[in-house]
Amino acid sequence: MVEIYMVKKFAKNDEGVSAVIGVILMVAITVILAAVIAAFVFSMSNGVSKPYTVGITIKKTTSGDVLITNVGGPDVGQMQSVTVSYQPSGSTVVGPTDATTELKDVGGSYTIDGTSAPTPTHVIVTATFADGKTQVIGEADV
Repeated sequence: MVEIYMVKKFAKNDEGVSAVIGVILMVAITVILAAVIAAFVFSMSNGVSKPYTVGITIKKTTSGDVLITNVGGPDVGQMQSVTVSYQPSGSTVVGPTDATTELKDVGGSYTIDGTSAPTPTHVIVTATFADGKTQVIGEADV
C-alpha cells in the first residue's frame, strides 16, 4: 500500500519544475534576441563618418557688423570652400555667399555689414572639404 501511495505521489508532482525550465528558456531567448538586435544596430554605425573640426567664432561688433573668424582646428587644411548664409529676424535667408578667400586660412575673417544684418540675425557658416562632404562649421544667433 505504501508503494502505491508513493507511485501516485510521484505521478502527481505539482512542484512546477517545467515552469522553471520555461522561464529559463524565455530568458535565454530574450538574451539571444537582444544580442542579435545589438549586433545589427551597432553594425549600422560603420557608415557614419567622423565630423570635421574647424573653429569658427561669430560675434556682433560694437559697430553692429557681424564678424566671422576662422580660429583653426585640425581640419582647416582640408577645406575647399566656405559659404556664409544669414537670416535677419522675420526676413528671408541671405546667401549662401562665398567666403572661401576670407575664411579658408586660420585667422581669416569675413564681415557681414550691420545694416544688412540687424539684431537678431541667425548666421550659418558651411564648409566643403577635400572629400566633397559639406558640413556646418559654425552657427549662431547674434
